[in-house]
Amino acid sequence: MLTCGALEIDRWIFFLDVRIDAADSAFGAEAALARVYGRGVLRVIESQPFQMVVVGFIIIAVAGTLISGIPALEKRPPATPPPA
Repeated sequence: MLTCGALEIDRWIFFLDVRIDAADSAFGAEAALARVYGRGVLRVIESQPFQMVVVGFIIIAVAGTLISGIPALEKRPPATPPPA
């Protein structure tokens, strides 16, 4: 920030440039990791045991939602009729 003032650079352009550089670095690293490990990761994701674990987590999540939601619905106050 001090450098922007000393060099008379618009700080918003400086922050935008820093943000773009950070995004380029992050996506570049992600692309490099995908290039190295991509096929192995896809092999794991497409395997039957992994898919069974994911389905198990989905079942647990739905059951938990229903178990926690039913008591909340039962404790609702009765609907009051609109004023006449």
